[in-house]
Amino acid sequence: MRIPNLIVMVAACSGLWSCGAGRPPQQAATVNVEVTSPVRRPGLWRQAMLVEGSQGLSVLSLCLDASADRQLSWWGSSRGLRQGCSQNSVEQRPNGAWRFKSVCEGPGGAKTETSGEAVGNFNEKYQLRTETTTRNSSIVELIGTRTISIDAEWQGPCPGGMRPGDARLDNGMTVNLLELAASASPQL
Repeated sequence: MRIPNLIVMVAACSGLWSCGAGRPPQQAATVNVEVTSPVRRPGLWRQAMLVEGSQGLSVLSLCLDASADRQLSWWGSSRGLRQGCSQNSVEQRPNGAWRFKSVCEGPGGAKTETSGEAVGNFNEKYQLRTETTTRNSSIVELIGTRTISIDAEWQGPCPGGMRPGDARLDNGMTVNLLELAASASPQL
């Protein structure tokens, strides 16, 4: 995997979960929305991700417990609700699918708009399709619109050596998405 693809993949994963992380609290907008959305089963989740326009499928294995699931929610909230977002919604549609949308601003005037839909039981598997548009980012590889499709399937308990929040990428590299969100670069 080339480094720009790795940047886009990790940014896509962390962007879905942590828009606005790293912003000083006095600059972050607060959105008070209570949403009861599905909870993923604790354990190891295999996520096959296709970023439209990239070369091939990226696979990561994500270790979750109840706390990590709340912080790295499937629909993109960070610590329950996104910070720095002027819009942040998730709703269940009559057909059982979950629809979500957010508009978030980051440091330096970066703006990310995300919308998508997820289907599945979230206990064994789910599918997510999202479209994300990023403008004014200091990281050039993030600018533009991307369609991301994720097929996630529960694999069993997390293996020894993996902590909640750990994501093992298909190149063997492991990053902790909780730590990544907590120390998000102000460059985004």
